[in-house]
Amino acid sequence: MAPKNWRFRSMTMIKRRIFINYEKEEKWLNEMAQKGYHLVKYSLTKYTFEEGEAGKYIYRIQYVGNNTDEENEEYFQIMKDSNVELITYAMNWAIFRKKTEDGPFNIFSDYASKIQHYYSISKMLGILTLVNLFLAFLNISFQTKLNIFVSIFSFSVVLLMLVTMGYYLKQAKKLSAKKENL
Repeated sequence: MAPKNWRFRSMTMIKRRIFINYEKEEKWLNEMAQKGYHLVKYSLTKYTFEEGEAGKYIYRIQYVGNNTDEENEEYFQIMKDSNVELITYAMNWAIFRKKTEDGPFNIFSDYASKIQHYYSISKMLGILTLVNLFLAFLNISFQTKLNIFVSIFSFSVVLLMLVTMGYYLKQAKKLSAKKENL
């Protein structure tokens, strides 16, 4: 028998990853869950998992940046009432999980909501692209090595964001075509 002050803790694992595609991140989280590693905390590029029953949860990720704080709180409560747990909410992104035994878990129930989600992500990326483009031009005007480096970095970020934004706009267009063919 273990002493009274003995604490049983599940094994935790930390993984560091960078994703620019939330669908690939969601797929990876579900693959980790199938292996018995369940996300319990996320911060920037750091994922903290606890070991548990394989396949116990289904994970979904959603950008909720176009909502007010009150709308998000209401939405998170609706999710909670539907047996969906909010794991984290950071930088307008929410990661949810639901027990597999509670049935399927899809955030977007129709084409229109998924298309709107893609457009919301594209809009956010467009704004960030413009900010980085401004910073790139601002830094290049100072003509120091550091500013030129920052400018090159900003231009690289702009390129990455444009590619990512193009991906989501293409996905929205594909879903729109599917929706029209129904």
